[in-house]
Amino acid sequence: MSTTFEVREKLIKIAFQDVGKMEGPENNEGAWIEKFWPATSYGPEGYDNREPYCAAAGAWWIREWLKLPEVQQAFGESFEVLDEWRPDSASVFDWPDWAEARGVPIIDPYASLRCGDICIFDCSHWGVLWSDRGDNCLTIEANTGPMGERDGNGCYLKIRNRCEMRCFIRMLE
Repeated sequence: MSTTFEVREKLIKIAFQDVGKMEGPENNEGAWIEKFWPATSYGPEGYDNREPYCAAAGAWWIREWLKLPEVQQAFGESFEVLDEWRPDSASVFDWPDWAEARGVPIIDPYASLRCGDICIFDCSHWGVLWSDRGDNCLTIEANTGPMGERDGNGCYLKIRNRCEMRCFIRMLE
C-alpha cells in the first residue's frame, strides 16, 4: 500500500505533464487546454468561449488522479463515487465552498502544507502545491505566465509567496 505522500505525489505527476505547454495561436486555446473543460460543470462551452482555465485544469488533473487504483484505495471509494464527489467548478472561489460542504479540510495560508494541497489565490487563481518552502510555495499552475499572471499563456511551475493565497484545500490527509 502506498503512503499518502506517494498517493498525493501522483497528482503532481499528472499536473506536471502539462508544465511547459503554451496557448496558441489564440488566447486560452490548445488541445491540451480543451481536454480540461469536460471535467468541469461548465463543460465544453468553457473552451469555446476561451474562458480562463486554471480551475478547469485542476478539475481535470484531479479527475485523472482519482482514476488511479491506489488513489481510490486511499479514499476507500470507487472512481464512480469519487467522480461524483470531486470538485468540478471552473470558478476558483467555488472550491472552498465545495470543500466546506463535504468536510474537506480548508487550510490556513500559513499552516504546514503538504504536496498535493490545492492553492486558492486571492486573485481568483488556482494551483496545486508541489512543495512547501516556508514563506513560499512551489506550485503547478495552468493559465499563468512567466511573471505569474492570473490569466497567462500556459502551464508553469511557479514560486509563490503565501501572502498571495486565500486558503489551501487538503483533499487527502
